[in-house]
Amino acid sequence: MPAKIHFLSRPIHPAILPAIADVLRARDIYRAVVDLKVKDKSYNEIVDFCARVLHVRITKDEIAKVLLEAGKRAKRLNGIYDSLVKPNVKIIAIDEIYQGRRTCYLGGADPTSHYLFLLRGIENCTERTLQEALSALARGFEELRLAITDGLRQYGIVIPTAFADVVHLLCQVHAFRTILRAKGEIDRAARKAGTAVGHAKEALAGTRKKLYTKRRQLKGKQSRLEKAERARDNYNAMHGIKHNAKNAPWTPERNVLKANLNQLWAEVRSKAATIATLEEKIPPSQKTLKKVEKSYQEKKQASLQAGRLAARFKALLRSRPADFATGKAQLDTILARSKNVLAP
Repeated sequence: MPAKIHFLSRPIHPAILPAIADVLRARDIYRAVVDLKVKDKSYNEIVDFCARVLHVRITKDEIAKVLLEAGKRAKRLNGIYDSLVKPNVKIIAIDEIYQGRRTCYLGGADPTSHYLFLLRGIENCTERTLQEALSALARGFEELRLAITDGLRQYGIVIPTAFADVVHLLCQVHAFRTILRAKGEIDRAARKAGTAVGHAKEALAGTRKKLYTKRRQLKGKQSRLEKAERARDNYNAMHGIKHNAKNAPWTPERNVLKANLNQLWAEVRSKAATIATLEEKIPPSQKTLKKVEKSYQEKKQASLQAGRLAARFKALLRSRPADFATGKAQLDTILARSKNVLAP
């Protein structure tokens, strides 16, 4: 920040140094205000800086007047610079910039020199709004050959009318993003199929594990049942009770043996029924797993093929102008033969 500060040959006590406000010119203050605002400082921060550092009292209204005057001057200077630069520009890149959902700016620049021709707030991206802004921007170009934009549909309608005899080209970055979005759908389908395979494997493994556990439990219950039957047979032999005898006395011991046997028989039948149900689930689970594995392999191959196609497309975008025609012909041939959903 330039200032009329006098450098002395020997140190002077701070008490007798001139005040900053006494050696600064009004233009220096204006430059400081503009610089602070460009750095996104608030009005209160600018007032505070001027008071603390520059010892200058300035109000918010005065700051607003400085900025408005600076804006008018900048607009005049930009107009002069644009008139000098525009006649020689051959390419212009146009894009909309969003800050939040409601704030949108429309920009236009020369991608070679990065010279900015347009940066203005717009209410929306309708054809009418874009037509008004770009028609004003188009005035003054003499050698313009190419206008580059993103894939916004309205540009395809507005650019040919706003820029006469100018080729409208989709930005390579946005073009590749379009391909990546389409490829993303294919990749997501493959990941979803892979997840389905994982779930099917877990379900089958869970059923097999449960079946293994139930079979071990059944084996244990059958062993207990055999012991209970031997205990009953031994009791009957000791008391001379024939098998299935109806008139034999039901002593407490015999009732306990019978109750134990009945409980074990019920448990064995229940466990056997559970095992039968689990065994019935195995073949359908295997069939489901085989089906989802086949689907996954198909979708995985589609994803890999889409990746190769996208890589070829990106390589074509990056190819040298001399190699473009040959590369495009080769890619067209591959796409014509490809059954991948990305090819169209």
